[in-house]
Amino acid sequence: SAGGRAEGTSEGEWLCFSQIISKKLAKGKSVAEIADALEESEEKINQIVTVAEQYAPEYDVEAIYGELLQKQQD
Repeated sequence: SAGGRAEGTSEGEWLCFSQIISKKLAKGKSVAEIADALEESEEKINQIVTVAEQYAPEYDVEAIYGELLQKQQD
């Protein structure tokens, strides 16, 4: 949605980040390594990692995504 774009990260991007970051965390990558690989700020990646780590080691992408969306709406 255009509204999501104005706020920075769209829902689709959060879902994509949730999937990719979960895979990278499972491989033992650090926030800095993930941020570098995705060409995103460490701050943004850390925001997702903080949520994702609560779902380790399975990394339930749907749950991570849902929680990230909830945080965006708060």
